Amino acid sequence: MKKNQTNWLRIRILIVFFFLFVFFVAIFLRVFQLQIVEKENLRDLAEKQHQRVIELVSSRGTIYDRNLAVLAKSVEIESLYAHPRQIKSTRRVARGLAPILEVKPSMIERKLKSKQPFVWLQRKIAPHKARKIKDLEIKGINFLEENQRCYPNLELAANLLGFVGIDSQGLEGMEFQYDEYLRGQPHRMMIELDARGGEIMTELPPPPAALSRCSVVTTIDLNIQFIVEKALSQAVSETNAKSAMVVVMDPRSGEILAVASRPFFNPNTPKNWRPSCMRNRVITDIFEPGSIFKVFLLAVALEEKVAKRNDIFFCHNGSYRIGREIIHDHKKYGWLTLQKVIKYSSNIGASQIGRLVGARRFDHYIRQFGFGTKTGIRLPGEVRGIIRAPDKLSEIGLANTSFGQGISVTAIQLASALSAIANNGVLMRPYVVDRVMNQKGEVIRSFHPEPIRRVLSPETSLEVTEILKQVVQSDGGTGTRAALSGYDVAGKTGTAQKIDPILKKYAEDRYIGSFMGFVPAEEPRLAIVVVIDEPKGTPYGGVVAAPVFKTIAQQTLQYLNVPPTSGSTVVHVPRSQKKTTLTSKQKTLQQDLKAQSEGLMPNLLGLSMRTALKWLDGMKLDVRISGRGVLLEQEPRPGTRIEKGTICHLKFSPPS
Repeated sequence: MKKNQTNWLRIRILIVFFFLFVFFVAIFLRVFQLQIVEKENLRDLAEKQHQRVIELVSSRGTIYDRNLAVLAKSVEIESLYAHPRQIKSTRRVARGLAPILEVKPSMIERKLKSKQPFVWLQRKIAPHKARKIKDLEIKGINFLEENQRCYPNLELAANLLGFVGIDSQGLEGMEFQYDEYLRGQPHRMMIELDARGGEIMTELPPPPAALSRCSVVTTIDLNIQFIVEKALSQAVSETNAKSAMVVVMDPRSGEILAVASRPFFNPNTPKNWRPSCMRNRVITDIFEPGSIFKVFLLAVALEEKVAKRNDIFFCHNGSYRIGREIIHDHKKYGWLTLQKVIKYSSNIGASQIGRLVGARRFDHYIRQFGFGTKTGIRLPGEVRGIIRAPDKLSEIGLANTSFGQGISVTAIQLASALSAIANNGVLMRPYVVDRVMNQKGEVIRSFHPEPIRRVLSPETSLEVTEILKQVVQSDGGTGTRAALSGYDVAGKTGTAQKIDPILKKYAEDRYIGSFMGFVPAEEPRLAIVVVIDEPKGTPYGGVVAAPVFKTIAQQTLQYLNVPPTSGSTVVHVPRSQKKTTLTSKQKTLQQDLKAQSEGLMPNLLGLSMRTALKWLDGMKLDVRISGRGVLLEQEPRPGTRIEKGTICHLKFSPPS
């Protein structure tokens, strides 16, 4: 009996031990699962329930003009958020906030019912709204400091600068193109809740200074930009034009001094404007140039020596048939010299010059001038334009191209190509950013004048300039309204019919009036292109665009203190020896500029050998020269600090 009881006791002990063993094994396995296998997942889940890391908008770098005037900067502004678990009456809070935030109460209530510990109610609210909300003293409603982009000059240069999104990311213009430099590292804020739902905040360390934002210094001059914008707005108002654009460029360096488009927008409030108002039309919009394109036909004819300035062409009294098409002039002309074909802007005369040049040769030079390709200005949205292949050009097609029909270009391409003529035949790459600086003011990237290629000989450029001066100065010239007192202007007008997109033919009542020119003609400082799209009333470029050029050029030359050139003495000698004598005021100006840049390498690109050596006279440099003509390359680069004995390499254009 005792033996049976002992066995039964042992069995019960073993059973209890077995269940305890299984129990502890299960606990061990569960602990292993929680502590080892699912450790990371559970930790992430706990963090999501009790804390959240929020990325706040970082402060972007400043955009400056060439004189370090602020074009765009970041300012602190408050954003509104809520802790839904702390809100007792979501309906009452929503109704209290809705009128201030100017949204429907249902939108706020939906956010307040969220299961998330943190929700944004509205980002970057106006200061007066923030004060009203703070006065309500609602538990669970708080503010965080963020950064918002501010454009202190409102619409000025807006189409160039672009704008940013809610998270301060560049979306258009320079803000987009140079976003990698301008944007800073995100600033992170940790939000934690205790067991009672109380708020605990701890800031994470800020990003290293080396990864912080940079600032961008542009080539834009805010004062010139203001002159351009004012003149363009007045022209659009007077002509009731559909749109308009202006480019002001330094032909010697390729620097863009001002660029403006109409319609425009205020980048401080981009949501209030249509997308069509925001694009930079100077680089995105293509159009048929019309008669201003005759400038490049003239340059090719003279360069290739297929015609001389006094060669005569019969203009058929205003009506000339090519195949089944008839070309018309705005007036009836008989015999005209090459010079007068340009002066009076004869389409018939241009078509005959184009025939002498030939389709392939003309196509080659058009592309050499930069048409049909992007200029490389380093702005988003630039287009190539449209050029028809020479083997697809019929006789009438070549004639049309000769006076600017059947080809599409951009305003920046025109400014660049015109600058090549003003710059003694050397095409420069246009650029709008001078340098990028870090927070210490150190230059981490810089941009310099960049010659692309020689398109024309200096002699041809000079002869084209003389003919273009007649367009503006002489009686009967189409551009006399662009003439300036005290300065010689070289320019050309254009009036181009637009294609009707529905009928697929030239419209009778839709035109583009344009004018492009450079000034002073002998020593160009400004190349200006003005395009007025669909002006009401008279469409002629000499009437609607030339006065805009005059206003911009006159005020800008005065602002830059460029002395008048009408007192200059020009000695007429053989072309290979032709030189322009500077006035005493011009010599004084050059001396002043030289004194200002003492110790720095001056910008000599585009200058003649004689002028370049005069600039370097007295600097005690070891100058080494190759080639002759005008300067294509220089080393050290402009703005580089130099010392006595520095080796200076000057590469001039090869003999032509």
